[in-house]
Amino acid sequence: MSGSRITTDLRIKIRFLDHVINKKADIVRVYLPADANCLLSIFDHCLRTRHYVNVVVAGKHPLPQWLTMDAAVVHCTQGIGIWQWASNDQAASRRGDGLLRRHAYIGTMAAVAILREHLRI
Repeated sequence: MSGSRITTDLRIKIRFLDHVINKKADIVRVYLPADANCLLSIFDHCLRTRHYVNVVVAGKHPLPQWLTMDAAVVHCTQGIGIWQWASNDQAASRRGDGLLRRHAYIGTMAAVAILREHLRI
């Protein structure tokens, strides 16, 4: 697949997510699971909810497993967090610089692709 095709696909996905995210939070919920166990936890939660439009963004390729199932349930219940073992988030980096905090791989990669394209970084 060519580079321009990948960029076009990312833009379409980002436009869809932007459209959905701009809806009221009491109607639409968007989930970007960070690993396979988070995907299972999120999907279990979505199947139990009523009266929401649940959007779960997941690829067709196998996801890595960073968390145990119990840790994934805790992480997903919190909503967002910093994995200390995977973070370089130190007190010095809290200056207000532009930071991308990884909650989901596809979202972070899409954001990085757009920033690189538009900011030439």
